[in-house]
Amino acid sequence: GACDNGLFCDGAETCDAVNDCQAGTPVDCGDGVGCTVDACDEASDQCVNTPNDNLCADDGLYCTGQEVCDVVQGCVSSGDPCPSGTTCNEEGDVCEGILDLDIAGFRVTKRWSVSKTKKPISIKLVVKNNSGINSQSRDATLIGMQGGIQVYGETIPVSDPVGDGRSSFSFSGFTPTSAGDILWTVEILDDDPDIDLASAVTTVVP
Repeated sequence: GACDNGLFCDGAETCDAVNDCQAGTPVDCGDGVGCTVDACDEASDQCVNTPNDNLCADDGLYCTGQEVCDVVQGCVSSGDPCPSGTTCNEEGDVCEGILDLDIAGFRVTKRWSVSKTKKPISIKLVVKNNSGINSQSRDATLIGMQGGIQVYGETIPVSDPVGDGRSSFSFSGFTPTSAGDILWTVEILDDDPDIDLASAVTTVVP
């Protein structure tokens, strides 16, 4: 106690019976995090580890956000910089709206005869763009089930220019080989979380 200089940061002084008072070991304030500035605060008698974002290298990606210093994890990315309802375009370094293509109409041939009808079943889909994104397409998948068995499956790209009203698309025609109702189900896989699904039935008779 006779050797204490009253300072915290230079460690606790000790008394040696031969060599008199000995300096203490300075307080180690290193926290092992590379982007923090580590210092000993004499006024508060404690270590201070201050995060410094400038010590974090930019990963060069727009969509990961800015690189920042976390006092526990070190350098981390702040995350997607785009607000809700938009998507991040890494190529253009911009936030874009979500493409929302809705089913405005779905029509199939309602009745078809195996023995009499010559033309294949007609299948048409009408699409409406409810977003502000133009010149982009998304997949529309059509499945046909007859007697619990899939008899048809096709995926085509669909789109609808902004301000153009609606756009119509035709799937490949289908010629049944047996009687029995066919349940058609079509779905558009766009960016919007709503479910874009429609169904229709073709009654196939002998």
